[in-house]
Amino acid sequence: MRELLTGSGLVARATGPNSFTITVGPSRPASASHQSYFATIQARVSQALCAHAETRPGSIDLLLQLWIASTGTVQRAQLLDAPNGDMRENAFAAALRGVSIGAAPPAELPQPITMAIFARTNGEPTGCGGVTTTAAR
Repeated sequence: MRELLTGSGLVARATGPNSFTITVGPSRPASASHQSYFATIQARVSQALCAHAETRPGSIDLLLQLWIASTGTVQRAQLLDAPNGDMRENAFAAALRGVSIGAAPPAELPQPITMAIFARTNGEPTGCGGVTTTAAR
């Protein structure tokens, strides 16, 4: 990952055993409360996306930005790599808007929060085991 980001001004920082955060410029370690909250966000976003067939992890990488309100709910969600008017962006925004993270964000949490969802290779599980999909809203 470091090699891919060399010269871009971006820095990758591990945030868990199978996850990382990409930041602009030199990164400073996130506080323990921020790391814990990021893990909670990741779990809740995964649950919300897995609940809808059109937003389940698939064959393409996705980049999302999330804004979390002081109440701990997703106030706004934006799919960054979708072309204007792409219906996927509406599906992702609808699936995530209003999702409760379960707690208010910690003080000084940098926002928006950018999250990468990586494509699954053939035969690789989606990470949505046992989740029943719902019809599109």
